[in-house]
Amino acid sequence: MLKAGQDFSELQDSYMVFITQTDIFGHGIPIYTINRHFEEIDESFDDGSHIVYVNGNYKGDDTVGRLMHDFGCKEAKDMYYPELAKGVKHFKEEGGRKRMCEAVEKYGDRRAESARLNNLLENVRNLMESMKWSAEQAMSAMKVSEADKAMLLREL
Repeated sequence: MLKAGQDFSELQDSYMVFITQTDIFGHGIPIYTINRHFEEIDESFDDGSHIVYVNGNYKGDDTVGRLMHDFGCKEAKDMYYPELAKGVKHFKEEGGRKRMCEAVEKYGDRRAESARLNNLLENVRNLMESMKWSAEQAMSAMKVSEADKAMLLREL
């Protein structure tokens, strides 16, 4: 959260927000904000770290209640908040879902290919070590394709 050379005092506060399905703490309130403090001296430890739990089951007629209502809506036209409705409309009604799915599939394909190549690299290294073979010998024994050989040689 800081760039090289920035002073620690420039660090912005951080918020970890959990929106839960129910009121997990059972006090009937919409939001629970958790901050740190010293137990022994009952004094606040203001390190800028905050945890917020939002009761997703809250139905109040206030900003949090309307937001939780919007999170449960299937159609943008039923929502209170235009900013959220615009995103829902894009992803659910205007084809944004298809583009997002395609992006996720491409990401998954890249991850799978990366895992395949890392596994191949590990196997080549294992053969080189255990059999005392050169990289070329190990890849030949494994019948590694020419395209994969080029990549593996860069990594070895």
